[in-house]
Amino acid sequence: MTTTPNTQLYPAGNLYINGLGLLWVSNTTLTVSIGQARDITNTNDIVNSAALTLNMAANGANGLDTGTIAASTLYYVWIVGDSTDYSTTCCLASLSATAPALPAAYDMQRRIGAIFSNGSSHIALFWQQGAESQGAGTNSSSRWMIYDAPIATGITAGAATTYTAVNLEKTVPATASIVKIEIALTAGTAFDAVYLQPYGGTGAAAVFSSAVTGTASLGIVDVPVGVNATPLPDLKYKVSSAGDAVALDVQGYIDEL
Repeated sequence: MTTTPNTQLYPAGNLYINGLGLLWVSNTTLTVSIGQARDITNTNDIVNSAALTLNMAANGANGLDTGTIAASTLYYVWIVGDSTDYSTTCCLASLSATAPALPAAYDMQRRIGAIFSNGSSHIALFWQQGAESQGAGTNSSSRWMIYDAPIATGITAGAATTYTAVNLEKTVPATASIVKIEIALTAGTAFDAVYLQPYGGTGAAAVFSSAVTGTASLGIVDVPVGVNATPLPDLKYKVSSAGDAVALDVQGYIDEL
């Protein structure tokens, strides 16, 4: 049954998030820090007064909304509340970026991040911090998510000389504004380069060049995504010549919550 949350008499603000930072704990668990946020409908505040543990091996409140954790999959993390204030605030993980399956007695939610499960169906080690200041749980809805080990995009020996799509759907939420890309470029000719472009853009937003031939040169660049883009949050790449080869991995992104 669908319920309508009770309207808060004195709301605190417009779609804000204070605290509620994510911290990796183990292959199946993470914690959500103390904090509060406006719910997704901008009706009420969801207040979390004690750190929560999210267990991806369980279902329901403080677990996965339905099913079991899958490999190489992006999951969205939510703070969940009860507008009657009868049920204690909890957290939830879901495949859905917009409508998680809420536990019984809960009627409010707000997304507070996203996590990636690796090939072993484990939560990939990550660090979350505010985009404008250090430390998880900052008072900002823009937050960096940094992976300990880069996540493959599927471009492993890219040699396209015209802009070609790089699919980020499985590793980066559509709400991302910046993606941090790790580059391994093997140049066929000295000073050849790889060019990265936001999907929907017309020019290169990032360029990485190598003076060395025959050996991969490594670099990390930040690329904007979501600039008049369809689909989101993809980007495009090309190299200087067909003799080049590039691998592209996701090191992290700024998530706009």
